[in-house]
Amino acid sequence: MDISAVALTAQLVRSAQKPGCIVLNQCPPSIKQGEAPLTAETRALANTLGLPVAPPALVNRIAYPYASNGGMAVREYEPGKAADQEMTALWSHIKKGYLANG
Repeated sequence: MDISAVALTAQLVRSAQKPGCIVLNQCPPSIKQGEAPLTAETRALANTLGLPVAPPALVNRIAYPYASNGGMAVREYEPGKAADQEMTALWSHIKKGYLANG
């Protein structure tokens, strides 16, 4: 996870005085409940960059490239499955926090 690139982007967003959030993606899957240790560590570090971190993390799932290769969203490719649930949670978070009339 390239946190140095995220730090630069967060700085640009803050200096432009625009709303934004950090989305963790390509995260390793958890072997138990909750986030994988690397994801939790990255989330903690990202929380120091001055932008909120979106609660849902996008896990590295095969559904994302397969859906993309087929010209589909994960909702079309695997409706109701884990990738679709992650994207739905992320979209809900963005709509509520960043779009007018969310």
